Amino acid sequence: MSQKGFTLIELMIVVAIIGILASIALPSYNKQIRDSRRADGMAVVVEAAGAMERFFTENNTYATATLGAGGVFPSQSPIDGNDKYYDLVLEDLQANSYTIKATPREAQIHPDENFFTLKSTGAKEWDDNDGDSTNNNDWRKN
Repeated sequence: MSQKGFTLIELMIVVAIIGILASIALPSYNKQIRDSRRADGMAVVVEAAGAMERFFTENNTYATATLGAGGVFPSQSPIDGNDKYYDLVLEDLQANSYTIKATPREAQIHPDENFFTLKSTGAKEWDDNDGDSTNNNDWRKN
């Protein structure tokens, strides 16, 4: 009488292969999720800059603009949904200039992820926590 089925060795080989594939795929998946959240955060910062320009057109100054409830734009990204991945703040707010800074929240924090900014001049900067600010003059990740 012959037995049908898998031996313990065959099952262990399958489990090992699945483990190897998961160890390769999971970090790549997490990076893609982080990158898509960052892209959404960058789009929201650009939208906030548009709201700031509309505010300036109506008030002839940036100095009194605010973000958040009652402000010119929401203070978190993404705008829709319950999960928020970036906090937006206005820095260096003056009558004729501003800087919008997006700082990652807990769900988006990662060793190579820090804040990014958009200035009223259109200059984009980001900080990748590498201690070197020489290559941080745009939003492209190297």
